[in-house]
Amino acid sequence: MNKTVAIGSLAIFFVILIALPTPSVAFWRPCNSTLRPPDRVESPDCSTVTNTCLVQRGGVMRASVFISSPGSHHELLVESFVWIFGVRVRLPAVPPHDNGCNSLYVGGVQQFCPTTPNVQYEWRVEQEVPAITPAFQNSVVQFQLWDRGSLEGCLEVTATVV
Repeated sequence: MNKTVAIGSLAIFFVILIALPTPSVAFWRPCNSTLRPPDRVESPDCSTVTNTCLVQRGGVMRASVFISSPGSHHELLVESFVWIFGVRVRLPAVPPHDNGCNSLYVGGVQQFCPTTPNVQYEWRVEQEVPAITPAFQNSVVQFQLWDRGSLEGCLEVTATVV
């Protein structure tokens, strides 16, 4: 009898657990499964409620991307793209934000390349959105970090430009 009650209680617990709403998915995602994903991403322009980012044409999209790598990097060139109506469009890389080495911080203190393996860095992304960019909703924006021709980091967000 006690085993039946215990099994019944356990079954009810799992039914309740499955029925609970799942936590909101982050507004960002890794680009693919072969690269180490960021540890976390924070942005005043993005919402974990809607899972999208909202930016103004002629404005700047800002994000803090927390990354750590098992290797050292001597160069972290930034490339950013947006897909507008299925067409991949490169976003302008404006100095000093065209080089991720200029935007690395540890504990709020600016660092530069080469990076130290297994140290968590905050990469402060500041991506200008040209005023001539057409308004669009729910398009993928991709941020990439390249070290001497090798893709070392990549993340995507869903963005709406107004």
